[in-house]
Amino acid sequence: MSIVISAMCTGFASAMIAFDHDVEVTHRKNQPKFYGLIPDDHNTRGACFVLMTMISALHNLSRSIGTALLAASGDGMLVAYFVGGEMVLYLLFKIMRGDFYYWVKLDGHIATIISFIHCVIVKVIMDFSGCFHLRHPFEIGGLMFSLSIFWTQIFPFVALQSYDGNGTDDENNNDSSKSDITTILVGSAMLWTILNIIFLCTIDISHLHTFFSRKTAPQYASDLFLNSQEEFLRWDAVFTNRMSYTTSVHTEVRE
Repeated sequence: MSIVISAMCTGFASAMIAFDHDVEVTHRKNQPKFYGLIPDDHNTRGACFVLMTMISALHNLSRSIGTALLAASGDGMLVAYFVGGEMVLYLLFKIMRGDFYYWVKLDGHIATIISFIHCVIVKVIMDFSGCFHLRHPFEIGGLMFSLSIFWTQIFPFVALQSYDGNGTDDENNNDSSKSDITTILVGSAMLWTILNIIFLCTIDISHLHTFFSRKTAPQYASDLFLNSQEEFLRWDAVFTNRMSYTTSVHTEVRE
């Protein structure tokens, strides 16, 4: 019960962050193509919040069980290998795409340090909560978000292969223990899938593309400037983000 309550608290906090960001008036006004996932109807909003809470709680359970299985395996260093390896690959992916630096307008070494801390924190929060807001290009990005949530459902099954049961020499007990864990994981994954399908049927489907967007933060900021019809939106895209995000449109900005 303690673990379930902890997972539900994580799911609630994750849902609250995503919900507040999405329904916030300024966000919807400045970035209408991203914010607005949750419909305006009061009852539908309530359903979306409950679904986001449950989905994030199951996401947290899946990731936590997978990590626990690695920690309980014969080689305790597997956790460091998996978690550290994922983090290194994520950072390399961000750097190679020119998407490492955070949007805050800072330069020099302090910008590098803060961007590194931001990337690590966002990755950890993403791994253990699946917060829907983190699909924003200024955070982890749509495509990476979707890949991460699917990997989280696969991760515990991979980790289970390294688990040696209850640590005894009784093979029957070990097999029974792994079978019980497999049943729990399959049930959790099936419930997670069903809840996601219901969630997709509840949201404003015009924002579905945000879950698969490959845009980097600089590309997204530049597109906001180029595609916005309102002057205040173009101003917000250029002058509230770090200058390097909009290098490609600086000529248009001057004009």
